[in-house]
Amino acid sequence: MASPEKKADHYLAIHEGQEHALELRENGSESSHVLTFDGQPHTIDAVFLEGGTWSLLIDGESYEVDIDADATKAERLTVAVRGHRFAVEVLDEHRQRMRSASGGFEVEGRAEVLAPMPGKVVKVLVAVGDSVAEGEGLLVVEAMKMENELKAPKDGTVAEVRVEAGDTVDGGLCLAVIE
Repeated sequence: MASPEKKADHYLAIHEGQEHALELRENGSESSHVLTFDGQPHTIDAVFLEGGTWSLLIDGESYEVDIDADATKAERLTVAVRGHRFAVEVLDEHRQRMRSASGGFEVEGRAEVLAPMPGKVVKVLVAVGDSVAEGEGLLVVEAMKMENELKAPKDGTVAEVRVEAGDTVDGGLCLAVIE
């Protein structure tokens, strides 16, 4: 009897403004995976060594990779491979939805904060006129029995808050505007 196929995790990696689709699926053991990078599958065996260092065997070729996470933004990483350093932002499915809900990474001008999915506004954390920093919580929306804090996509001033606690919202609805 065939074993059930493992669920794939989907990520978006951003390096120098270029977006790359990643799919990671376990391949028979916890250390063996198939990584599909922009549609191209690669077999990876990974062993964590210490201090953020990984030993990777990618399609039969060995790499030692150091990964440093930015303490202020968990999804921002610095990856060092064979003497080269790369700044990479990696978003899991939840962070991708939240990015979409907050209008992406466009930080110039007006930014709308959208409901990522249908739900209920649990809390409004800001008021019109409040100054906010990028990443600061604006609203809490409950969807599928989970509370999601929607954050400011940029530094700015709250120009509009279009909902109140208790409101039911549709996915994609503009909840607040930051200028």
